Amino acid sequence: MPTTKFQKVVFAFLSVVITVHLFVFYNLVLEMGGMSNQVFMASRKVVPIG
Repeated sequence: MPTTKFQKVVFAFLSVVITVHLFVFYNLVLEMGGMSNQVFMASRKVVPIG
């Protein structure tokens, strides 16, 4: 777990990024009716990763 202020900020940022990606992915799975390769492609378009 983070101990310094910098570590806390980085940890919070990474937590937010991961959580947003998971929520977008989950919503797309529900919208598209199940898991498929198109879900992965659509989630990368919604929230671009680097």
